[in-house]
Amino acid sequence: MNPIRTAAASIGLCLVYATSGLAEEGRIPIFESTTISAPGSYVVTRDIVGPAFLFAITVVASAQSADIDLNGFTVTGIHASGLVSLKVHNGRMQEPGIYIDGSRHLIVDRVTFNDAGIISWNLESFSITRNLFPSTGNISVDSTLGLASRPRGVIEDNVMASGIISVQSQSGPTQRGDGVLVRNNQISGGAFWAIFMGNQDGCEVSGNRVTGVGATGIAIQASKDCAISNNRVTGSGLTGIEIVASNGNLIENNISNRNGQSGDPGSGSGIYVRDNYNLIRGNVTNENALAGLHIDGCCNVYTGNMARGNLANPAGAACANPAPTCAAPYGTGSSAPDLCNDGGASSLCDNMMPGPPPS
Repeated sequence: MNPIRTAAASIGLCLVYATSGLAEEGRIPIFESTTISAPGSYVVTRDIVGPAFLFAITVVASAQSADIDLNGFTVTGIHASGLVSLKVHNGRMQEPGIYIDGSRHLIVDRVTFNDAGIISWNLESFSITRNLFPSTGNISVDSTLGLASRPRGVIEDNVMASGIISVQSQSGPTQRGDGVLVRNNQISGGAFWAIFMGNQDGCEVSGNRVTGVGATGIAIQASKDCAISNNRVTGSGLTGIEIVASNGNLIENNISNRNGQSGDPGSGSGIYVRDNYNLIRGNVTNENALAGLHIDGCCNVYTGNMARGNLANPAGAACANPAPTCAAPYGTGSSAPDLCNDGGASSLCDNMMPGPPPS
């Protein structure tokens, strides 16, 4: 055997393997723009960067289930449709990011999105964790287009600059969100709200840090039995935390200060509750442009909150309307809103409880 030919053949074989990016542990390499049509575990072996708005990787329904390890490389977009499950992890993503529709389960973990985000439609479950959005990029989980089951999942430990977390479901009793968790995310800047939850049951929004967004920091709409707790919202353009058409929720131990930076005369409270049967306790709501607590509903209980230095009420006025009566169907009479700002030297434990102070 000619040793020169043998060496040349070996070098050529190595070059083929290096170009295709031979995967370890039986994983299937991805080294160029491709369509995945079979189930399996895939690994990216080089940057796959193409024109903006074009997906580098397309996953079609026949794949059913795909695990894509970005392996530290950069990819311009993944589009998946009709899958059972998709997992994307450990790398970088450029515009257009991840777009998934008509699929059941999604996992995205430890991905850096540059001018890109995650848009998903009609998921049954999701886990979006430990991702970084250093520039514009949103997380949108939208199940409003006819999903038969109740979506559930977790969005946790993401860091976002100028981004939005939005989770929306249908309003039907068998299609509303079920126990979705949005926890320990950091969101700063951005022209709109930071966290929006629509038609969610039993959700948890906790431990999030929201700073300097253009609109409302955290908005909960048409949701019930949720816990909104231990969030810190400061410097929002409109309201800090707003609860709209939502009842039976716990709003507890939040800090919502210095909101209303846009100068809009109709907004800017620390916490604004616009429905009934909610418990609001132990919150700190100071130096907001409107009120510390703005309670526009009936049969809510609020206790042990702090509301100081807000501009809607004169110093020393505990509540503009301290004992509202209930409008039908909850009772009779007026249900004028409470605008609360305790300007006294100290706060009693129950200084914000509606009705007469305890004897």
